[in-house]
Amino acid sequence: MSYRLSQLLSSVALPVLLLGAASSAQANDSCITTGTVVNCSGNQAFSVYETDPVTILNVTGLTAAIIPSAGTNGVTLLQTTASAEVNVSTTFGIVTSGNYALGVAGIAENGSSNLTSVANVTTSGLSSHGVYSLAGTG
Repeated sequence: MSYRLSQLLSSVALPVLLLGAASSAQANDSCITTGTVVNCSGNQAFSVYETDPVTILNVTGLTAAIIPSAGTNGVTLLQTTASAEVNVSTTFGIVTSGNYALGVAGIAENGSSNLTSVANVTTSGLSSHGVYSLAGTG
């Protein structure tokens, strides 16, 4: 291998390795669960998703925007046995992309769905609603 090619590869490989290491170490801050209530704050950049037995999901006090990978919802509570309540309040935005990627969603298959959102929500993609609340009767 020529000296020039070796130099080029090392200058490209190091940044790629560093980027890979940084992204694999990233994760949301932990949410706090008390009974059937989940409270999420801090960095939740990669989306928030909760399901049974959670009936109330609170997302407040964020330190960064929620920008999940394409096709992933921003904030979701899926409740299959009871009512669902989702409360989102942030000065940071929620941005989703890809088909069926909801910004904020409260879905209750067997009860009521109550959703409160004070956030700028931007979505792109087929059936990608900014705020989505669905209540069913089972």
